[in-house]
Amino acid sequence: MASRRRNLEEEAMEVQEVERERESGEIDMERNVSKEERERERERSSETKW
Repeated sequence: MASRRRNLEEEAMEVQEVERERESGEIDMERNVSKEERERERERSSETKW
């Protein structure tokens, strides 16, 4: 339960960070996409380890 709460807090911080970047006009969609792709790759690689 504690780890789930920590994940939610980290996610909220990331969302706030993205919103700040968007407000300042510094949002980089390319970087955003690559971050999502890296997360998917990590999930895929952790699945193949088992």
